[in-house]
Amino acid sequence: MGVLIVFIWVVVIALWFFGIVCAGAYACRLGRSMGTFAFLAFLCSPFIVAFLLFMLGETDEHRKTRIIEEEKWRRSCGTETSQHNEEQKENIVDILG
Repeated sequence: MGVLIVFIWVVVIALWFFGIVCAGAYACRLGRSMGTFAFLAFLCSPFIVAFLLFMLGETDEHRKTRIIEEEKWRRSCGTETSQHNEEQKENIVDILG
């Protein structure tokens, strides 16, 4: 019986630390301080901190950076697609000609 209790506590502690890491990673993804929110998750609860991060959302600076990167990516995809379409048209002309 004692071994089972120890095993359960080990699993609970492992899940607690996994939650702390997840809360820190989520904070980093939102442009917030990973260490600060991981420490808060350690002190209280990873669930509470994750909910707090959800309510706070991403920072304005992080949002601007993300939008600029997405726009660059979208434009590069559009350029690649148009080049690919032109190559296909040339191949069709070669096949038909």
